[in-house]
Amino acid sequence: MAGFILNKFTGIFPRVQESLLPEAAATLAEHCDFAYGELRNMKAGFYINSMSNQPSSIWTEDGLTFYSWPGDVDAVRSPIANDLHRRLYYTGSDGFRVTDRMGTRPTGGVPGTSYKVGVPRPTTPPTIPAGGGLLLKRINKDKHNIEYRFHYESGNVKHQEGAIAVTPTFDASGNLTNARFTAPKKKVTSATTNRPTNIAGNPVTYAANGWPIFEYLDNHGLPEPDRAFLNAYYHLSPSDTWFTYTGSYFAPCAKPELENSTNNESQVPADQATPDGAFEVLRIIAKDKVTGETYLDIYTSNSSFYAAVQFVELNLVKVENQNNMFDAQMTAGAEEKDIESRAYVYTYVNQYNEEGPPSDPLTLDATPTGIVDIAATLDAVDGYVPISEIRFYRTGSGTSIASYYYTDSIFLSGQTGPKVLSFRDTKNGAELNEELNALYNYPPAQDLRNLTLLPNGILMAMRENEVHFSEAYRPWAWSPANVKPLKSQVVGACAIGTGAIITTRTQPYLVEGISPDAMTVSQLNIEQAGVNKWSIINVAGRVIYASPDGLVTIIGVQAGLGDSQVFFTREVWRARFTNGDLKNLRFGMNDGRLLAYTHDNTTTPFVIRLDEAGGTMTELPGFLAQCTFTGLMADQLYYVVGSKIYAFHAGEDQQCRWKSREMVLTRPLNFAFAQAVASGNWNIKFYADDVLTHTETITQKVTDFRLPAGFMSDRWKIEVSGQGRFRELRVAEKAKELAGL
Repeated sequence: MAGFILNKFTGIFPRVQESLLPEAAATLAEHCDFAYGELRNMKAGFYINSMSNQPSSIWTEDGLTFYSWPGDVDAVRSPIANDLHRRLYYTGSDGFRVTDRMGTRPTGGVPGTSYKVGVPRPTTPPTIPAGGGLLLKRINKDKHNIEYRFHYESGNVKHQEGAIAVTPTFDASGNLTNARFTAPKKKVTSATTNRPTNIAGNPVTYAANGWPIFEYLDNHGLPEPDRAFLNAYYHLSPSDTWFTYTGSYFAPCAKPELENSTNNESQVPADQATPDGAFEVLRIIAKDKVTGETYLDIYTSNSSFYAAVQFVELNLVKVENQNNMFDAQMTAGAEEKDIESRAYVYTYVNQYNEEGPPSDPLTLDATPTGIVDIAATLDAVDGYVPISEIRFYRTGSGTSIASYYYTDSIFLSGQTGPKVLSFRDTKNGAELNEELNALYNYPPAQDLRNLTLLPNGILMAMRENEVHFSEAYRPWAWSPANVKPLKSQVVGACAIGTGAIITTRTQPYLVEGISPDAMTVSQLNIEQAGVNKWSIINVAGRVIYASPDGLVTIIGVQAGLGDSQVFFTREVWRARFTNGDLKNLRFGMNDGRLLAYTHDNTTTPFVIRLDEAGGTMTELPGFLAQCTFTGLMADQLYYVVGSKIYAFHAGEDQQCRWKSREMVLTRPLNFAFAQAVASGNWNIKFYADDVLTHTETITQKVTDFRLPAGFMSDRWKIEVSGQGRFRELRVAEKAKELAGL
């Protein structure tokens, strides 16, 4: 039995001599798909739309609308989940910028609105405005309803407490400075606790000597002598004449000294009396006229109820030569131990709610409960996302740790700088709990390039030999401390695992870590330079980049040319890219395919599959592209030709072409019969000693056909071209031998 069967198809191996090719290998493979074990054609690109410019870079999320740039741009989606602002970050010739993903259009174009990434640091520290700094709590007649209350105090107990009338004094601004009042008489125990207050139906008061005083009217006259008392005074009104009874008649006398007429006491029963030694206390309560909230509640400093409030004291002073009259004076006062050193900083917050780094600090003295007025400068921040808020922070009370805590904000409502804005800090230390976490939220350098999103929410970008990292899930925050220098200039980068592979002009590096400050840099075990930034890509879980010697594959921390050496030697690789074409080589990725092409179309593009059809290579003659972009959400590779965008391998069937290796027989034969199993439209060409001997067109699933006589040869090749699915070809000398192959 003499014949052969073709039912296994693989791609080309440019490095292998034709006579040494594996059995199923090809000497020519164009637009072939080997993923299914049979020969299938690839598909052409699916035309999506024409862009409004000639793109060199594109970005899309859904494959329907695009951003397109005429220059080299790297764009990544914000790593923040459910990002309300739909941010897209990109680097290019106009710097490091951010825009809204919703601005994409079916016809592409550059973003209509974009900003520099980050929030700038304020250029000046906080200042103390005129009249600012540490402030007293001021009770103001125009702002506050003021209540005055008085009591006598003894042993931390209030006596005779109640409202009292005062004569207030206010300064030119309406602030209360003094409250003058006359204290009510102190209630003391009566000297004669059982003496009557009514005698013979008449009310009785007493003189200072303890004698009772009887009151009568002029028109009634004095009482009869038999109803008069010795050691008593009789007062006639309204003539205001005074008498005493001698035992036989009423004798005129001078007005006696009345009880309590010269001191601040009134006699009451013992259970109603104010203790001896009780002293005067005034309490002032001020409430906001608008909100009704208590603004200040303070006692005079002689009271046990007094507490130092906002660095203010209320001192009680007796008015000279005025019986029972006092001044309650509001003054500043604090002991040295109450003074603390306090530092203030402020930050800018933009309309994306991104917070920048703090200003330099302002240090001042204050009390733990003191009110402080400070001022902040809103700079002109041209080119950045507009500033919407200024946040103020200060150091805590009673601690030597210089941590800053949120105090309050000024909301700008469209205001722009340069402008100075004032802020009043009314919080005490116990109200501070939100610590400043934006100390190192510096904006990135505008000359960073090669923007890459790492799997752990960190953005990475490069310049010269430096690798820069953002804070995790804070793509606007790039601390100067999160920079890793490499030995030589960075060429390209590709995310993998918890980090990235970085190519340089000398060798590759692995950078990885769970946070930007914990990133480690490891030089990999190969000295192969990257040729450019566009020829490094992640395909099927491995990073592949182009080097001068071939394709370098990195899996984990192991790097090598093994995948490349299946197809290329150094000489074959370099011969494929003559005239410096390596610098123009670009990669694309789609469904396990590595697409390699040059943007100036000087080299025949090719595809190497690294997934289920791993180890197969086909060329793509006629494929043109200026740039590509892999949309992971749509799982599609997009490419640009002129101004038109296409979806790779998504259009109509292409004409594939596959040519077998040369099959060398033990003796010359003239094959007479063949059988093809296929669907679609196919042409089969038979070559004997490289001479075309027959061409057969196949349109049915199973086709038997004769081969012409007169071609004896021991070297045969088969070429198959067409569209559809080509499963098998059997060739034999006799028809009955076909089934036995």
